[in-house]
Amino acid sequence: MPAVDALLSRYGTAKLRDYVDQLDQPNAPGFQDNEDFIAEVTNYTRETLGPELGVAISDDLREMSQVLTANHHGLDTFAQSTQSNLLFSMRKKINGDAVKTIPVLACGSIPLNNLTYPRGFLIYASNAASGNAGICKCPLFPDSYKRKLVSVAGAFTEEMLSRSRVRAGKLAQDGTLGSSLESALNLVLDDFSSIDQTCTGYSRQATVANNLFWRRLFRDQSCPAELVHIELESIVSRLLEKDLFDKSAICHQLMFDPELRARLIENLDGERGCWQYEKLLQRSSGSDAATGFHMKDSAQGTMFFWGIDAKGRKIPLCFIEGENGKGDELRGIDDSGQLWVYPFTPVAIARSLQDGLLLPSIFTSYLSISIARGISCIGGYYQADYLPIMRKAVMQALRSNAGVTVKTINTRPLRPDLYLSGMQTIGFETDGHLLPAGPLEIMASGGLDADQYERIGEVSVLQAHIASLYDTIIDVIPQSGDFHRTKKEITKLVYAAVGSEIVTISMD
Repeated sequence: MPAVDALLSRYGTAKLRDYVDQLDQPNAPGFQDNEDFIAEVTNYTRETLGPELGVAISDDLREMSQVLTANHHGLDTFAQSTQSNLLFSMRKKINGDAVKTIPVLACGSIPLNNLTYPRGFLIYASNAASGNAGICKCPLFPDSYKRKLVSVAGAFTEEMLSRSRVRAGKLAQDGTLGSSLESALNLVLDDFSSIDQTCTGYSRQATVANNLFWRRLFRDQSCPAELVHIELESIVSRLLEKDLFDKSAICHQLMFDPELRARLIENLDGERGCWQYEKLLQRSSGSDAATGFHMKDSAQGTMFFWGIDAKGRKIPLCFIEGENGKGDELRGIDDSGQLWVYPFTPVAIARSLQDGLLLPSIFTSYLSISIARGISCIGGYYQADYLPIMRKAVMQALRSNAGVTVKTINTRPLRPDLYLSGMQTIGFETDGHLLPAGPLEIMASGGLDADQYERIGEVSVLQAHIASLYDTIIDVIPQSGDFHRTKKEITKLVYAAVGSEIVTISMD
């Protein structure tokens, strides 16, 4: 995790309040104006959360072209991302005023059963958690949804909410949940009953649900900012409706200029967040379909877009250059062995995005927002490693082509890529162990008061990394042997190291 090493060596002793100020360092200018990005985010916010928040997020983005990209979309009860949101809420405008919104562009191309569990609720303070350092899960969507992508999942219903209430009651009866946690969970489910269940899908519902959840985290007005949690791919898809047809846009040039595209594919082959070309080529050829070879290899990535199969699951795609009179294609085979082919033309891609048959990849998303438009994306510790690599590959490809028509090729050194994930400042103690506090735990404690909110900023960057080890350890050690015991040992060490330094909350 080189980004973590670099950050701790530079900012380890800094208070988080001072570190958050560093996030506003100038980013490299984009190749395109970002007004269309601001307009799309504003319109989405206005449509889902109302005109007042639409105006507020527009004002914030014009002064600070900065978004948090460390989160996954869907109902967000993951302690790590909730606490990243809290840190991002501490940003200040140029005049020293607090921001009014917390703009989060969250990845929706994840299954509902992802580690962050957008399928339902993660509960850290259950009796099961204190006993073995595990996490209790209370599903909202049924088991049949678990591999569907958040981006394409249908809306949750009142029947699903009712089943979750029943499940919460059973967890309380068997002693897994205390009364305050059961009350917090039922309060949230009551809030969710007010969400429009005729929405086009879960993605829009999640924007409203996370905003309601956020409001429940505080007593009075201890945090003045409101959470605006939007699916990243939905905004990028809207921007691509123009960029795919605009020959001066770098998205168009990198995808449809054969020389630029070839150099880009070569430059990013094997890089995190991009693609493994040979594996994708083997899979897309169909030669491995019978044996399933490579079919479950999550490291293969995808090229430019994900395909979506009939079950709402993603398909890794490989770019295939046209030959013998055939046009360029994106080709992939789903987990059932079915071949999917998408013509690689602006018209076909735009139509497939509108029809929900394609989703922008992580690379295409950051190309559109960060590289093309200069929006500062404050992400996770892995993004801090791979986004600079993506930028460098794009710049190398553009410089290689004398016919490139972008306005300018920026040569100014980029600021260091900073991140907010993997830093936590709120936990709860149980029997000498310190576990993270997710939103349900914070609610069950009565919510954060003004003093607790202020104390978050006094925690050091290093202390916040230590406090987050429960959630980040999964990224650095293999889940073999007695993994739960390992995590439990870590929570004991974390309590000894930072138990008196971070904000600790208590529940019944």
